[in-house]
Amino acid sequence: MGQIDSGLRRNDELRCVALAAQFDSCESDEPYRVFFASHVGLHRILWPIRAPLALSAGEKTQNRGATVEEKSMAYRRFIDAHVHYPQTAFDPTGSQIPAERQLQELMEVERALGCRRLCMLSTGNPPVHDAVARLIDEHPDFVIGFGFIRLGVDEPSVVDKLGDMGFRGLKTIRPMDNYDSKEYYPFYERAEARNMPFLFHTGQLFRAPGSGSREEDVSTARMMPWMLDPIARAFPKLTLIGAHLGSPSFAEAAWVARWNENVYWDLSGPITVRYGNREVVHDMMYQAVAGAGITHKLVFGSDVTPPEIPDVVTAYDTFLDRLGADSLDKDQVFYGNMARILGI
Repeated sequence: MGQIDSGLRRNDELRCVALAAQFDSCESDEPYRVFFASHVGLHRILWPIRAPLALSAGEKTQNRGATVEEKSMAYRRFIDAHVHYPQTAFDPTGSQIPAERQLQELMEVERALGCRRLCMLSTGNPPVHDAVARLIDEHPDFVIGFGFIRLGVDEPSVVDKLGDMGFRGLKTIRPMDNYDSKEYYPFYERAEARNMPFLFHTGQLFRAPGSGSREEDVSTARMMPWMLDPIARAFPKLTLIGAHLGSPSFAEAAWVARWNENVYWDLSGPITVRYGNREVVHDMMYQAVAGAGITHKLVFGSDVTPPEIPDVVTAYDTFLDRLGADSLDKDQVFYGNMARILGI
């Protein structure tokens, strides 16, 4: 099993509670330990995370007294670029968790781990734009709205509508035609004019057992990583973020970012792949990212329910270690790249 699984076995005997740590308000200059306990499915996962104080630009990481193992799990601050709202989540009894309870748990978990901003996606059919807009108003220093665009359904004017509602970015998935169809250029043109980054689902799309119909008209082929290349070239001032590193077309995705300075990728999904071999998938991702030399073009995104977020953070950290990233490189992936994209 992998390094992460070994860590889970070592930590399984720990008894601890979740702490909603407010790193910004802590005045101590010493790192401290947060013990986070959560449930993922039927497995109890106990995460010891050494979380130094989050840093402002120019400050140095305080990491005195950390063991090698603790340093390997250390990170400072992050922006989560991929958070769906509302999520479909269920409690142990099989009952769906109410949206308000999901939100509270999400906020607590993200803050406890050191999250600085949440990029919250107004998903749903129809999209829940109004609900996310309220969260933007209620949490202006934490929630950043990414409005869901239905390419082939919505009119381009929805970009301006979302911008006027306070959304800072856009998200799309399941287009009715290829992402690079000229039909969708008016959406990209308006997003570029308003400086709204565009998050694209890329690669294989999840399909629930027993689902599917002709009426859905869903095609993974319309969402392949190569399709971001002509968009990036045609709209050089528009920032494109591809989700999932185009899974499983990792090399394709990496080389799109290699030659387009306005293209970035999150690793959500394959970074914590389930029902598959994580080590093999990480090998595939490593070959792509290292081969194209695009470690500096990665951003952090979770795209999971709150109890699973610590797994994503640790998996990112382990993967970046393998790529040879130092603490400054990691800070750019976890925080700096998205902060620059969002103008924070």
